[in-house]
Amino acid sequence: MSFTGILPQALINGKAMTPAGANAIASAAEIGSLIGAMLGPAIIGKMKKAKPIMVVFVTISALAMFMVAYLSGSGLLVIDLVLGGLFGASAGPILQSMIISFPEIGPKYAGSAGGIVGMTSTLLSYILPVVISSIAGQNYALTFMIQAALSFTTAFFVLALPDANRAKRK
Repeated sequence: MSFTGILPQALINGKAMTPAGANAIASAAEIGSLIGAMLGPAIIGKMKKAKPIMVVFVTISALAMFMVAYLSGSGLLVIDLVLGGLFGASAGPILQSMIISFPEIGPKYAGSAGGIVGMTSTLLSYILPVVISSIAGQNYALTFMIQAALSFTTAFFVLALPDANRAKRK
């Protein structure tokens, strides 16, 4: 959320775009996210192992976020935002739904565990933008670089968790 929330402001102030143009371009990331959230889990589910493709998706998303700092308000920026949204939202639904697959949690504690994950996600969605903005200030390029680095750390969590498709292989 911090990425798409700050993007129009960054395009207006950092790239001298009009508000209408900035909002139109920023919507490209949301369109990519919508498509990625629908297609990504289906693609990941068809793979024998989920981890490798999820790491690739997260890495592409982080790279696309990083590139926002360097691309001008052109067609390349729109393509970058669509790809970033597409790949960024692809792994999220899988990660959020993995809770029930842990033997320690299972269906019995899935509701409580899901609530904790949701609460943590909401808390981080508030805290991380505050921390990032206190570090980067009005330097929007640095803001996107820090967000890209934090986004890339998701790959380490993907690697640390059990493979999402392991139950299918049994």
